[in-house]
Amino acid sequence: MKYTCFIRECASLISGKKTPNARSAQEKFMELNNLNNMTAFVASVKSGSFTAAAKQLGLTRSTIGKRIARLEARLNVRLLQRNTRNLAPTDEGRLFYERCTAVLEELDNTEQSLAQRSIEPQGRLKTEKAA
Repeated sequence: MKYTCFIRECASLISGKKTPNARSAQEKFMELNNLNNMTAFVASVKSGSFTAAAKQLGLTRSTIGKRIARLEARLNVRLLQRNTRNLAPTDEGRLFYERCTAVLEELDNTEQSLAQRSIEPQGRLKTEKAA
């Protein structure tokens, strides 16, 4: 149900029709986009190249580059020093990488914890003996 409302809000943004919750839908979309940008950044730093990060995430090299460019523009800071041969984080990039890694690990741990809870049986089990 929650996702259906989110999809309707996103559709209203795309169509240009204003809804009372249009701003919140745009903010939710940007939060998801920021998470994707962070994932692209972390994968690029870990792998040392946009090509390897793209392969790992199942995206194109161009998409990785655009996501990192958007991230740098939003933060107004250069995160990566790049040339044709290598890719290295700047001082700000190293700091951002450490924080992003912690955030993504915490998110992964939370998802695993919730998934585990839904697998484990909960509640009381009643059994009756046949007469």
